[in-house]
Amino acid sequence: MRNCLSRRCDAGQIRGKGFLFMAVARECALDLLEECYSSRELWEVILTAIKQVILVSDLEGRIILASPTARQMLGFDPEELVGQTLCRLFISEDLVCLYPNILYLARKNQTFEGEVPVVHRDGTHSTCYMVVQPRLAAQPEDSRLVMCIQDIEEQRRLERAQARDHYQDLVKIAGGIAHEIRNPLVGVGGFLNRLFRSCEQAEELQRYYDLAVDNLRRIESLIRKVEYFVRLPRPYVQEVHVGQAVGEVLDSYLDEMTERSIDVHMDIEEFTLSVDKDLFARSLSILIENAMDSLNGGGRIEIRANAEGERRIIRVTDNGRGIAAEDLPYIFNPFFSTRPGRVGIDLALVKRIAETHGGCAGVHSEHGRGSVFFMNFPSHWGDPMRRVRLENDRAEASPRPHGN
Repeated sequence: MRNCLSRRCDAGQIRGKGFLFMAVARECALDLLEECYSSRELWEVILTAIKQVILVSDLEGRIILASPTARQMLGFDPEELVGQTLCRLFISEDLVCLYPNILYLARKNQTFEGEVPVVHRDGTHSTCYMVVQPRLAAQPEDSRLVMCIQDIEEQRRLERAQARDHYQDLVKIAGGIAHEIRNPLVGVGGFLNRLFRSCEQAEELQRYYDLAVDNLRRIESLIRKVEYFVRLPRPYVQEVHVGQAVGEVLDSYLDEMTERSIDVHMDIEEFTLSVDKDLFARSLSILIENAMDSLNGGGRIEIRANAEGERRIIRVTDNGRGIAAEDLPYIFNPFFSTRPGRVGIDLALVKRIAETHGGCAGVHSEHGRGSVFFMNFPSHWGDPMRRVRLENDRAEASPRPHGN
């Protein structure tokens, strides 16, 4: 290849004038294109050096060009793919919505990016990251789609192995700490009971004893919470009727709310959630208890559940003391608490449960005027592109499975 830098300027010129370097870079790119046009071997070397599979097709998905990497990654010879349609690479479930949606977006000059199961020549499939970029021309027959496919399963396996090792380390640390603390606690509790029984009963002594026992119980409760936080079980996802689930959780608090003059109001839009029922109940219980703790001498709690587009939002609102603005960024951090003498592991657990379901947790609050805690869940697990057709009236949006 020609040495375009030496032909056009020396290094001093490049250092002195940035715009000149940019101009040279553009001319070098043009020289590279010229070389590729005149040398098929160079074009093959470049495509082979790119680790992703690159496919070029028309707007109907018929493949015009396939890079050599298709052989290593998917088992297809490039010539074997030419003339077939892109639907050959999609699993049958994704031919209903995802594949026609990608073509529809391309016709609208929109790019698709996302994780997609890609079918190999032997019928197996692997999770890949796919980018489909349209290049529209004045004449539709001259328009092209460029699809780039990157296999991410190996990367995922390495990440899972690393996360699993890290998780196991956390479990061992938490288990070791719990063991080291629990054993002395049992001894301290036993000795405290013996000392108390051997001493003359007095009102002041009884008060000290009760304080000591209460603190021991709080430490033991914290140990259990830390262990649960670290060992959070994998969600067993099922369809849960949100009204029924909220009602079951709330029932266990109604008597205490009545005793404390707390009014409760429910506004539940009926829908289902794809969640682990027990984990959802636990997170909602934490938010209800948190709201009750913020109320002094009575108050009001509202529980709302609404469907907003593809999201399902559960809100627990109270008119209690609220949270100071400087504390809001840390409210979901483990061991942070706005209440003296309390350890804030519970709200961190709510956040973790929501995230394990593909959602999130958050709070809106103003000091002295109450708080709104919310959990935001997806309506279903998975990409909406796979469930809803963006266009229903085009014949080409319904390809035959794995054919030309």
